[in-house]
Amino acid sequence: MTIAYNENSIDTGRIVSVSAGDKTLGEVMNRVLAGTGMTIKIQGNIIALVQESKEHEYTGVVKDAIAPIVGAVLTVQGSNTVAMTDIDGKFSVKAKEGSILKVSILGYNEVEIILGSKFNNIDITLLSSGIYTAMITTVGGLIVGILAYFGYNYLTSNISDLVFKMENATIDFMDLLQEPEKEN
Repeated sequence: MTIAYNENSIDTGRIVSVSAGDKTLGEVMNRVLAGTGMTIKIQGNIIALVQESKEHEYTGVVKDAIAPIVGAVLTVQGSNTVAMTDIDGKFSVKAKEGSILKVSILGYNEVEIILGSKFNNIDITLLSSGIYTAMITTVGGLIVGILAYFGYNYLTSNISDLVFKMENATIDFMDLLQEPEKEN
């Protein structure tokens, strides 16, 4: 377990005695922090000590390894607050310190972060989930399958012939699912 806190926000010299008994970790920590204006947020194996009820505007950029990500959705867990990144990947969201911010978009792994005392210039980097790659491969495979159905080798066909034939074609997708008849 890791305990994260801002040294300027808590009196580290304060001595507290609490009887734990059969209490949960959260209950014990809340008793320790009673009267300090602090509370806890637990995320995985991280316990964050944060200020209570202060709402801030958090700003930053969502990006991947190459560039900013347009249209990523940011949701503050436990609230109705939702934001979206702009064309430059920038976002602005109001939330309480210690809130959990979820960032998601198709094609990337969802990220959850605990909002802390840094309010501006927050960089969030998403990792590709490979979904787009699979989608492109599937769509590309379907197109190649359709072209093959019409007898076109997609690497050597004249594009103007292909466009003309596709515009004048009627496709029965059930026929595409059946095995082709073998010529003798």
